[in-house]
Amino acid sequence: MDKECLNSETPNHKSDYIPLKFGNVFPNLWNVQNSDGNLAICNVDGYVSFKINLLNANYLNRSIAGYPGIGYGVSGWNYEYKKQSSKIKFPLKVKKLLLKKIYVKSVSKIVDYEPNDLQHNITYDLWIKKKVEGAPGRNDVEIMIQVFNKKLLPTGKLFYKDVLIPIGKKGSARRWNIFVGRSITGAFTVSFLINEKFDLNENIINLNDFINIFIKYFPDHNIDNYYIMGIEYGMEFGNSDLKNSKISFNINKMEIKRGIFNVKII
Repeated sequence: MDKECLNSETPNHKSDYIPLKFGNVFPNLWNVQNSDGNLAICNVDGYVSFKINLLNANYLNRSIAGYPGIGYGVSGWNYEYKKQSSKIKFPLKVKKLLLKKIYVKSVSKIVDYEPNDLQHNITYDLWIKKKVEGAPGRNDVEIMIQVFNKKLLPTGKLFYKDVLIPIGKKGSARRWNIFVGRSITGAFTVSFLINEKFDLNENIINLNDFINIFIKYFPDHNIDNYYIMGIEYGMEFGNSDLKNSKISFNINKMEIKRGIFNVKII
């Protein structure tokens, strides 16, 4: 049994990562200054398990605790998620990406969480930047695609409701709400929140659909010559008023397909 784990008894924003054949697994507790408790993230038998227990947590900002998950490509802060496949590489200009459909297939399972009303979601995160170098800022764009949500509303305000966008094995049109705001970095953030019950085992999205909706609804933001940095997938959870929280979830599959090329991450 192949097994690689990342463990910590003081989970915080400085936690390390696990390299995969392509991409990284990361704790990304970006808002946790310090805490007791424990963290165990394992890549075992072809899936990744996340178990994070925060006790007496102190936070850097008034926001969520973090966003543990998997990253492929390059982060918004311009560091590469380990190795990329030569078949699908980021950063990639938006106008070039839109020439061919790019699908992401993911399967995940929420195992447990505490307290019972813990805020959390399952979401994709895309950074789209004017320049590759440096941290994201006000000229850049963040697109979040939330395929599951429990009490953790996206950043900003609701702008559009019940916009039809396909998702799932059959590509059926589903209803999405679109929120608009600014991230902590200042980036223009557009969040797509699915507005109906959805099976996380049917999680297949065409990124082009969401980017084209962005271009249609927000024409003042001309992103044709911007760069999509990569693809992240994971769970946002918690809030800065909560000293103690616990989550356990698995990512069982993540694949990216563009044209005839397919990159298996998990």
